[in-house]
Amino acid sequence: MENEAKERLRSIARKLVDVSFAEACDVASTDDEFQKAMDALVNHLKKVRRRSKELHLERHMV
Repeated sequence: MENEAKERLRSIARKLVDVSFAEACDVASTDDEFQKAMDALVNHLKKVRRRSKELHLERHMV
């Protein structure tokens, strides 16, 4: 994966982690709000992993 794309994905992941951390620390947030923030982070990382594998396979099949 190109460095610029990796950096954009890393930036998104950091923002999602920040939101999850804020929800975890906020006593006013509900468990559902925290879970939604965590789910967004997990889904993002899964997509990054899937795309990385696809690009790796494409590179080796050429």
